[in-house]
Amino acid sequence: MDVVDKFYELIDNCCMLLNKKLHLNYFDSLVRVCNDITYELDDSKLDDEDIKILESKYQEIYNIQITNEEVRQAMELLIVKGMKHINMSLDIMTPDYINYLFAYLIKEFFKNRKEISILDVEVGTGNLINSISNFIPIDSILYGVENNKQLVDLCKANTNIQNNTINIYFQDVLTKLIESFDVIIGDLDCKNIDEKLARFKESVKDDVTIVPISSITRKNVDDLIKEVYKKLITLPKSEPIPVEQTELATKDTTSIKIDKLADHTFELSGGYLNHLQRNIVFNDTQSLAYFQQRLEKDGIMDK
Repeated sequence: MDVVDKFYELIDNCCMLLNKKLHLNYFDSLVRVCNDITYELDDSKLDDEDIKILESKYQEIYNIQITNEEVRQAMELLIVKGMKHINMSLDIMTPDYINYLFAYLIKEFFKNRKEISILDVEVGTGNLINSISNFIPIDSILYGVENNKQLVDLCKANTNIQNNTINIYFQDVLTKLIESFDVIIGDLDCKNIDEKLARFKESVKDDVTIVPISSITRKNVDDLIKEVYKKLITLPKSEPIPVEQTELATKDTTSIKIDKLADHTFELSGGYLNHLQRNIVFNDTQSLAYFQQRLEKDGIMDK
């Protein structure tokens, strides 16, 4: 079992316990479990046995060696399960190929920056903005706008468990913001999309290229790629990374040491034997016969 599956399984077990004992839906259970792990265990309405089980599971989670991005991948699956449990539309979850495209563009455009601020105008579950933060080698200050209280709570929990920090505006996507940002991103869901696009176009500069795409039907994705290419070719070329020239150590394939342990019993060691035995399967008759032939041919048996 890989680390993502292990993390998923442990979180899922905890969510199912809360779902069974407290009758919470899976979505709310996931938020509570994430907050337990980030802060401290909320033991309200739980008996001692349940608390012990959760404490044991949480300790296993703390002991897992896992990256932020691996946590995000596990959370992505858990969130989908939670959304299905309450019949929430899955189109608010940005797919990974869009996540990595945004992340790559931001990394290239801001490769000489040490810190940037990123605003997600419809942050939803936080999947897109956390993907970017995990991918780019730049310190990022994250902001999100969301007008759904359930998603606000989930986004905060999802971001915190990945050891990222997000500042969320609980408001409509285009209400005026005071802060300025280096990058503004957004994956608008399908509800009232024409109205949202029209309002968004009014709020940005005239020289900003807007390419509406569908991550489900892949409509206009080719147009987006073309626009991305136009932007990328305008970037200055990166300086080549200096490569340190090193010499590989010479492999020892000839040294041999023979120690007599008893009558007719000898121990062989050295580079010659190490090199030879790599190609030998000792429980195979033909391979063992070849090994013995090589020892005779190379004069080892005569020493």
